[in-house]
Amino acid sequence: MKQKIAKWDSLYYILGMNILLLVIRAVYGLILLTFGLNGFFSFVPVPPLSDEANSFLLALINTGYMLPLWKGVEVFCGLLLIINRYVPLALVLIAPVIVNIFLFHLFLDLENLLAPIFILIFQIVLMFNRRKSFQSLLDSK
Repeated sequence: MKQKIAKWDSLYYILGMNILLLVIRAVYGLILLTFGLNGFFSFVPVPPLSDEANSFLLALINTGYMLPLWKGVEVFCGLLLIINRYVPLALVLIAPVIVNIFLFHLFLDLENLLAPIFILIFQIVLMFNRRKSFQSLLDSK
């Protein structure tokens, strides 16, 4: 009888983890899609930024290509995560963006660091879950 309970416990654990990963992927995809589209349509107000943070963002915007590229990648990856297609590709494409968002807030906008911490955690959890997909990227030959 104890073996059956152990099997059921592990089944509940696996189902629970799958549901948790589904929720994380969907929420992460919606966050990326929302803030990516916000870069094009400005429907969510931007919180006040420090002078340094504001100068940095204005420099990115003034390049003429950086903001559309950055927000386009967010929209594309958000959609891929939501529809659960090409998830490893989406995670690889969005990784540098997420690292830059986290570092931007860490060094230039510490007051608004909480959301980037959660986004970085979502990225790490999903990449860890799909680690077999990334194994060949780490091969030396």
